[in-house]
Amino acid sequence: MTKVGGISFLICFISISEIFCQSFPEFDRLRNKADSAYQAKDYSLSAKHYESALRLPENKKPEIFGTIYYDIACVYSLEHNAEKALEYLEESFSVFKLKRGGTPVSGAHLATDTDLDFVRNQSRFSSLINKYYDAKESQDIQEITKYSTLKEISYSDLLKLIKLLSENERWFTISDKVIYWKTLGDSINFNEGSLPIPNFPELQSRPLVFKNCSFRLNFIWEGDGQFNRQDIPLAGLEFQQCRFYGRFWISDFKIKGAINYQFRFKDCTFDKIFNADIDLELNPSGNPNSFDGCTFRQFASIHFEEITPLIFVLVNNSVWDLMSIRGASASSQEPFS
Repeated sequence: MTKVGGISFLICFISISEIFCQSFPEFDRLRNKADSAYQAKDYSLSAKHYESALRLPENKKPEIFGTIYYDIACVYSLEHNAEKALEYLEESFSVFKLKRGGTPVSGAHLATDTDLDFVRNQSRFSSLINKYYDAKESQDIQEITKYSTLKEISYSDLLKLIKLLSENERWFTISDKVIYWKTLGDSINFNEGSLPIPNFPELQSRPLVFKNCSFRLNFIWEGDGQFNRQDIPLAGLEFQQCRFYGRFWISDFKIKGAINYQFRFKDCTFDKIFNADIDLELNPSGNPNSFDGCTFRQFASIHFEEITPLIFVLVNNSVWDLMSIRGASASSQEPFS
């Protein structure tokens, strides 16, 4: 889904002598209804409202560039109507190319959009990729699809996915995965040493975000270790609704960037020892770095070396043992439960 729900369309025509703006309230109303139905997972109703918006007279709707066709393709795919989904998907790409050039979504977006999973293996879907993306993009889409559709993924394959996404998408999230080090038969082996750090240049300008992931490994990043050291600082690191079954240990690690959140944990659970030794160079106008709603089941240690003033928030966390916090001289801390 491209998702522009809640945005009203206002078209302004500018001349030397005047500015004339035209709004499309009926189109906005129908599209917002379609988006609401999509959120409620009533895909049949969502498609109905989208198509009603398209049938409006030309003077009651903005110029259509293709993204609405993409959204309709998504809801038909979710409704398991492959014929309609592929019909609208083709329309989306052809209209967008004709009117604006390029494609309505990036190749990485197309590869990771779970709304389209029902039609992803159709020959028409593959033909569309080959028609509207160049050879390298088509190959990257295939590779991203291969790794992004895995529910259980090894750490080495995770690095390949992160590299592909960072090269092809401005913002991305690794979500809904079980991440492991290695397997031996039916068993999962935990690593003892540091994991390879994703030293990809693109991550200097975009955050690395994980959501609803289970880490069945020891999450160890040693920034200045003898092996697997950090070569470039990350722009940001964020975990949402994640669980760590092994140790979480980041040491001598650098985060430097201008994004809102540079170091943030939301509703995460740490079963083993937690240690974070971070060198932060922060965006002074950004949102606070934080631990919000997390559970620490063993000892936790947080140490910051901040170059710029640090805004740091601890709220609604549960600590079963002890927590040590050092270096947060300009932090805002709230009691743990």
